[in-house]
Amino acid sequence: MGAMEVVAYAGNGSGTITLSIPKTSAALRGSSCARVRLAQTRLLVLASQDASAGDVVAAAPEDSEEARVRVTDILRSSALETPSYSLISYANIQKAFKGEALSTPDHYAILGLAPGATYQEVETAFRLSCEALLQQGLEEEEIQKRLQILRDSHDILSSEKERRLYDWSLLQLSNSDGVYAWPYEADITQSECDSGPGMPPVDEEGVRKVQNFFLGWLALSVVLNLLIR
Repeated sequence: MGAMEVVAYAGNGSGTITLSIPKTSAALRGSSCARVRLAQTRLLVLASQDASAGDVVAAAPEDSEEARVRVTDILRSSALETPSYSLISYANIQKAFKGEALSTPDHYAILGLAPGATYQEVETAFRLSCEALLQQGLEEEEIQKRLQILRDSHDILSSEKERRLYDWSLLQLSNSDGVYAWPYEADITQSECDSGPGMPPVDEEGVRKVQNFFLGWLALSVVLNLLIR
């Protein structure tokens, strides 16, 4: 058994009195149990801290094959689902008419495109942006948040009606001289039709030969008609 010393001060200030009180076996066992419980508590705290630290570690990035498979599913769902984001409203049409900016982000910049990009370029940029996002190793919640932003931009730029309004507003904003721009001037479908293969050059020599041939037949028919009469 150990002993526990207790120091007491005399009331008259003359000195101190030290008492040595032997510890009982029960007291020793209680002290040992307290130390064991303290050690166990420290281990539990350390374990919980390690678990918490493990929870905030970013998810492992998906490899290229998994990313392509998931992007394929995203593209398929985007094609089937109804777009949740639309620019077509009376307020936005009024803003575009007045040359004011729409309350929407730069959808071309989000997909890394230049204004006037074709519909095929929009699809390619959306697919590549999704693959790059999935390979960053972000948490699933952050991935879903950024995917929604990409989906919104893709829905705007891949829809003929949505994009016509969006491009018209951009064209109106770019006209610093105040010249009004008509909606068809910003219609990507019109420019794509105009950029198709043009008419082949006219063979003027062949046209002239055909004209001379018919004129010759006409003159010959007139002469023969006169001779017959």
